[in-house]
Amino acid sequence: MENLIESSFYLQRPAIVSTQWIPLGKNNITALNRFIGSHKQYTEPTEFGIKGCFKDISRGSFKMQEKGILLTPKRFDFSSFVEMEIEDEFGFAGIKLDSSGYARIGIEAEKPHLCTNLLKSISSDLNFRFVKGLYPVLTDSQIDLLQSIYGTKEIIDKPFYTSAYPLFVAEAITDKEKKILTGEQKNKAILALTDWIIYSFECDNSEIFVGISGILCLGAPSEELKKILDHIIFTQSIFTVSQRLYDRTNALSRIIHNFRDEIPRSKLKKLTRINDYTTEAASDFSRLEVLNNMLNASIQTMQAKWEEMPQSLCLSEEIAIRIKSAYNDELDKASDREINLSHLKNELENVDENLNQRMNQIITKNSEFMNIILLLMTVLTVVGFGDIFGLSLIQKIIVLGIMLPFMFTALFYIKNYLTNYREDKKLKKGKI
Repeated sequence: MENLIESSFYLQRPAIVSTQWIPLGKNNITALNRFIGSHKQYTEPTEFGIKGCFKDISRGSFKMQEKGILLTPKRFDFSSFVEMEIEDEFGFAGIKLDSSGYARIGIEAEKPHLCTNLLKSISSDLNFRFVKGLYPVLTDSQIDLLQSIYGTKEIIDKPFYTSAYPLFVAEAITDKEKKILTGEQKNKAILALTDWIIYSFECDNSEIFVGISGILCLGAPSEELKKILDHIIFTQSIFTVSQRLYDRTNALSRIIHNFRDEIPRSKLKKLTRINDYTTEAASDFSRLEVLNNMLNASIQTMQAKWEEMPQSLCLSEEIAIRIKSAYNDELDKASDREINLSHLKNELENVDENLNQRMNQIITKNSEFMNIILLLMTVLTVVGFGDIFGLSLIQKIIVLGIMLPFMFTALFYIKNYLTNYREDKKLKKGKI
């Protein structure tokens, strides 16, 4: 029934933009501009994002596994941004990437009227096209960071794991008969696209509805409004990324705590596996720390741009405060994550130290046990040889006297072994 209701709502002359945050920065955007040849001003598009395999490389035999994208840079600044046009199996689309990590891909619909169901599907397809087409152009370290955000490997083959925040722009909302909707019907159509309206406002003869799952702009946005929308969309896009980083940090913390609890009860074989896991956890922690720093830098960069913007006459003070508060909230959350990561770093170091101590203790205990056996066997061997060779009592005493230091050493190892054994039992019972 909901699908039938949603499909009865249409947008007039719609355009769709899918946005997401990716780890960029000035160095990465510069490398990207050089890689795609933004400065060379090619007259023809270049193909990117292709996977390949070979059959007989000695004969130069290979085949492409997938179709790539045809990419044409339009405008760029080496260390700031790049705007490009892409053509893939779905058609044409425009892409813009900023050094802040604010990335968007958008199209204008060919048909003058599209239903809300189809618009949401197109939005998902745009995100799919962005991941499949643009992610392969990014560096391996950026891909690792993206996979850390979304908690999966092979992110390029799993674009549905990524999250995007769409912008829908249209002249009006209509029904199937192209009659402009108002009132309750209009609100239902808006909710079909935004899921839940956080707030709404009017600016430059346009209505903007900011929702939890997307933003809808009814009217032709002016250049000033486009800049305002950029900041609203950016804060909404990083909201999900920020939450994912928080969740990933907590998940890693639980894993480390489990390691800490398992170490006292584990034997050498399991400790070796835990050591491998802690090495992997340390790599995950490093990526989370880098991501948090990059996201924090992105927020600060975009916040500075917002503060440099002249006060818009069409924007109410309430909405301006909302945008400013959104930036401040994200910076506060970044600071909280930094504290959590600092605590997590200490926990990881403690686990590593406890792991090494436990492994050394087991190795030492095993060595002491072997020494005890060897010393006892030596004493028994000497006594046995005395009997075999028919030594007199005095000669046996002399031999035992010579062996006395070895016997004291054996007693010393036995004492240490029993001490370590008792401590080991207390560790397993959690009394230490």
